[in-house]
Amino acid sequence: MPPQTELGDLVATIYDAALDRTHWSEVLERIADSVQAQGSALIMQHRASGRGEGVFSRVDPTSHVDYFQHFAAINPLIPASEHLRSGAVTTDRDVVPREQFVRSEYYRDFLLPNDMSSMLSLTVLREGENHCAFNFCRRPGQDEHGQAQVALAGRLMPHLQRAFAISIRLARAEAGLGASAGVLDRLACGVVVFDAAGAVMHANAAAERLAAANDGFTLGQRGVAAPGVDLAAAVLRAARHGEGGSLLLRRASGRHGISALVVPLRHEPVWLWQRPAALLILGDPDAPAKGVEARLGALYKLTAAEANVAAQLMTGASPQEIGAHLGIGMPTVRQHVSRTLAKTGTTRQAELVHLLLRTVGALD
Repeated sequence: MPPQTELGDLVATIYDAALDRTHWSEVLERIADSVQAQGSALIMQHRASGRGEGVFSRVDPTSHVDYFQHFAAINPLIPASEHLRSGAVTTDRDVVPREQFVRSEYYRDFLLPNDMSSMLSLTVLREGENHCAFNFCRRPGQDEHGQAQVALAGRLMPHLQRAFAISIRLARAEAGLGASAGVLDRLACGVVVFDAAGAVMHANAAAERLAAANDGFTLGQRGVAAPGVDLAAAVLRAARHGEGGSLLLRRASGRHGISALVVPLRHEPVWLWQRPAALLILGDPDAPAKGVEARLGALYKLTAAEANVAAQLMTGASPQEIGAHLGIGMPTVRQHVSRTLAKTGTTRQAELVHLLLRTVGALD
């Protein structure tokens, strides 16, 4: 155990890293020195896919790519650690028999070439399929991590958890997730935000309603699905390869299908294993419009009567159907349409409907 003053200085560095993520590499090095370890890493990983990101210290720089492109998916410690909760401190022997561990491809072809052997892991966060751990590896030939190292890790754990949680919140704020969620919930169309592994980061209220109906679209922690369409694969292509596209999600109920637009997101890397990588935008032609008349009035200075007619046009109703629905004659309908064309700067009914759907139809 390091002296109390040294331990206090280390804790201060941990909280520095919460505010400035460039300090996490220094945190790794200092903890590694304290537990007599060689290489160390802060790994943020999606358990099912193995995808993620991390910071490596005293390890070949190419190992970062090698780990996430191949070894993360075959690391035997990942599935064996699924039962662990946030705050767990373990050695590799605690979760996988040592004999089995050293025979694994992960050990032979990743750890050993990087001069690493026994591992001490600090699970600082679990969030759905995502987990984050600080890992410290000793060299081959060194004694395995013992109770003294586990005890020190236990003392550092609450500080690491708090600091890392702050770091994640700041990263998500930088990525715009906090403010964006409130904006997305105001949209009438369904919107689902995915990370690079295809995991759901946020689903707005409209998407939740569509999923709750269980008619053409389902939504869960692991992702999205639709009968007869590989929707999850389309999302992954957008998230990983930048390939967007459109799909029609057919409904067993016989109602109009849900239009689905998959959009890849371009972004700069941030300190966040869950960062927005793709959007799924869902349109339900049968969903009732809410507040459309008020928005039409505000945007285009339409009277209440003109806004009522315009709102009906947006649903695809004919002038005759509008007249019957509103209880007004065809001359009145035509007059309202004519005035609305003039106020919106359009000249044809089709042009008017196109404009209204683009400017008003998506907003709640």
